[in-house]
Parts: sequence; structure tokens; C-alpha cells
Amino acid sequence: MSAAGRVLLNSMALYANMGVTMVASLLATRLVLQALDGEEYGVYVLVANVVAMFSFLNLSMAAAVQRYLSFSLGSGDFRNLKEVFYTSVILHLVIAASVVVLLSASGYWLVGSVLKIPPALLPDAYVVLVCMVLGLVFVILSVPYEAAMNAHEDIYVIAGINSLDFLLKLLVAAVLMFLESNMLVVYSLLLMVVQIIVFLMKYAYAVSRYRECSFRFHSLRGNTVFREFAGFSGWNIVGVASAVARNQGGAILLNVCFQKLIINAAYGISQQVNGFLLFFSNSIVRPLRPHIIKMEGAGHHDKAVSLAIVASRLTFLLLLLPIIPLYVNMPYVLDVWLEEVPPYTVGFCKAFLLVTLINQLSIGLQIVLESVGRIRRQLLWVAFFHAVTLLLGLLLFRMGFPPQSLLHCVVVEEVVLIFVRVSVARKEAGVSVKEYFQHLFGPCIVGGAACFVICEMMSGMVHDGFLKLFFSMILGLILVGLLSLFILSRWEKEKIQSLWERLKMRLAGRHNLQ
Repeated sequence: MSAAGRVLLNSMALYANMGVTMVASLLATRLVLQALDGEEYGVYVLVANVVAMFSFLNLSMAAAVQRYLSFSLGSGDFRNLKEVFYTSVILHLVIAASVVVLLSASGYWLVGSVLKIPPALLPDAYVVLVCMVLGLVFVILSVPYEAAMNAHEDIYVIAGINSLDFLLKLLVAAVLMFLESNMLVVYSLLLMVVQIIVFLMKYAYAVSRYRECSFRFHSLRGNTVFREFAGFSGWNIVGVASAVARNQGGAILLNVCFQKLIINAAYGISQQVNGFLLFFSNSIVRPLRPHIIKMEGAGHHDKAVSLAIVASRLTFLLLLLPIIPLYVNMPYVLDVWLEEVPPYTVGFCKAFLLVTLINQLSIGLQIVLESVGRIRRQLLWVAFFHAVTLLLGLLLFRMGFPPQSLLHCVVVEEVVLIFVRVSVARKEAGVSVKEYFQHLFGPCIVGGAACFVICEMMSGMVHDGFLKLFFSMILGLILVGLLSLFILSRWEKEKIQSLWERLKMRLAGRHNLQ
């Protein structure tokens, strides 16, 4: 299959996966909130954030594995490819063991002493902690196998497995409706079983398809890959740990400063909304990421940079489509979705929408820096600003500002990080600052802001909730379409048209066969 055809297939599979994931997650969240009361769901969110704070090791290694496998495939060095995969498996075994030790040593103390959990819910909270830790172990162990599937661009298989993952989680949520007691404990146990099933599927597929995934355990002594791999992963740990600390640490900060589990429930719901959008963004970028890194591995640096800039433009424009109507109609959407909306949820969700959209303006720069292997300077700056944001949020809370002020700080931080990444990308990867601001940042910021203002003003004339949502969706589609005509280059428009024509030909061919 050609490179363009594989990108098209992977993109279609990811969009289908995105649809399944969003529907399943929305229904699952509603069912879980109906089964669990606000405090029980708040406990689940708090424990999940504690576990997530220790998952930064896994997340940082995942990015490193995908980068080095794709780079090795691009350079055609199979021996290096096999060593990278084997090294990643060993390191993930070490990470899994480390996470168990760390959470065993500190998790119980955090849940029992630091978090303000009612005594009656503490036994259930401890069971949730154990289940989440064991589930996280299998998530960690699956990373090298999923990374291999990514590197070989078999992303459509990952999309299928992930779709099944979310359907199983929806089934778990449905099971809660038939229980009368111990629902929080049963929910955690069944989610752990789902994570084990997903790991086994990824392991079985990768081992049966890729030569580098079959190996015998041996010493890493003399392994030339380990030092470079560990160095890249080490700096990734800094960046991912700071991002996890900002997001999950925000929940703990809210709990400590306000001591209301209902606020944590609101924060957890807003993080789910943010997760949907990040999943959408990753669905757009994911087919392009291994292709960009392979280009860099093959020595085509300028093409890799150009494609990364295209990825930023596309993700920004495509994310505008759902974000505009969601932002304008957030109270109505949450009422329909949840029926009972916790306080502060609307403000949290709107802030996360802006954070995700702003981040897309520099996502291509992040891929470029990753592909050239020069991530240290960017990640140090990111870690610094994440820490400043949390400290500023704590200061504002002590001064009496409301909970949503923390998210306002995060929005401002994301804007600042765009300028940081542009500066670093110019020095480390030769990205043209003038071209970036002239062809990406300026048009996207001005055009995106105009779309928000026009849609907000015109939608305000419609008072019925459903009609307003429908009207803002149509209006947003028109506005983003006009903005795309202005922003996209002729080459990008021709490429999109070519992919569309190829898709129609494939569909027509299948129809004729039937």
C-alpha cells in the first residue's frame, strides 16, 4: 500500500474509532454518574489523579519508543530496530515494577492522610487504588507493542482495539445499573479486567506480525542503543511529569484548598471533555507522526518540517469545528449529557476547550523537535511554566479567587508556550519564525477569534437550546470552511482534494464488487 493510501486508511479508522469512543464515553460517564453519587465519583476522580501522577514514566517512555522505532524503520536499520524494541520492553518491565513500589509506598498515605476523603468511603478508595495500580501495570507493559504498531503504521489495528476497549468500558458502566451495593469497587475491578484484555490483544498482534517483537531475554551489556534511548526518555520524563503534575495536580490542589468532592467531580468531567478533544487531535496527527519521523530518519529534514506545519494547521482547523458549538452551548450540552451538572463544570470545560485549541498551534513544532531528537530545552521551559502555573493557582486560591481561576492561568500559559516552542524550534530545528507567524499563528488566531465572536453573537438570537446548538454547528461549519479557504495553501487544498477523490474511487470500487 502507498504511503498516502496508508495515511488515508489510518485516518478513516481513527475517525471511526473517535466516533465510537466519544459515544461510548459519553454514555458510560452518564451511566456511572447515575449509579454513583457525586461523592463516590469524586473519590474515583481523586484516586485516578493520584495514580495518573505516577504514570508519567510510562507516558514519557511511550513517546521515546515510538520515535526511535519510526526513526530506525526510516533509516532501514533492522538490527537497531530490534535492539530498540528489546530495550523498551526491559525498561517498561522496570517501570511497571517501580510504579508498583512507588504507589505501594505513597499511595495509601496520600489517599488516607492528604486527600480529604470521608472515613466511610476510605475502604472503597483503597480498593480503587489497588485496582488502578494493577491496571496501570498492564497499560505500561502494552506500550512497546502499541509503539511497534504505530511505527509500522498499522494504526487502523490500534483504532479497532481501542474501539473495543471503550465498548467494554461502556458495558462495565451498564453493569452498574443492575447492582445495589459496592458499585465503586465492582466498577474498579471490571475496568482492571478490561485493561488486561486490551494488553493481551496488542501483545498477540505485535508478536505475530513483526520480527523485532520476537526475542529472547539477554543482558543489555554492550547495547549501544540504551544510552541514547535512556537520554531521550529522561528528558521526556521531565516534560510529561510536569504536564501530569499540572493536570492531575490541579485536582489535588482544588481538593486541598476547597475540600469539596463535588468540585473534583466537576474537574473530572471537564477532563473527560478535554480527553475527547485530545483524542480527536491525536486522531488527526497520529497517522502523520510516524511519517514525519521516518522522513527525518531518511534525511529529508525540510519535508519533515513542512509536513509538521501542515499538521498544526489541519488540527487547529478541524478542532475548531466541534469546539465552537461546544463553547457556545456548553450549559445546554452538559444538561443533556449529565442531567445533574456539578457546580463549576461549565467554566472548567470552557477553559479546557481553549487550552486544547491553543495547544494545536504548536503541536507540529513539538513533532519536529521530537523527530530531530532535540527536546531538552523545550521540555525544561515547559516544566518551568507548568510549575509556575500551579504555584500561581495556589496563590490565587489563598487570596480568595474561585476554583476556575486555576484554569484561566493554564489558558494564559498555553499562549506563552507557543512563543517558547517557536524560539526553541528555530534554534534546534531551523524552523522559520517568520513563516510560522505569517502562515500559521497569525491567520489562525485572528480567524479563529472572528469565528468565535460571530458564532456567539448570531447564536444568541436563537433561544431554544436544541435549535441554538444546531444553528451554531451549521454556522461554525460555514465559518471554518471560509477560514480554511484563506489559511490552507494551494498544495494542501490539492492534496485534500486528491485524497477525497481516491476515497470516492475506493468506495465506488467496493460498491461495484458487491
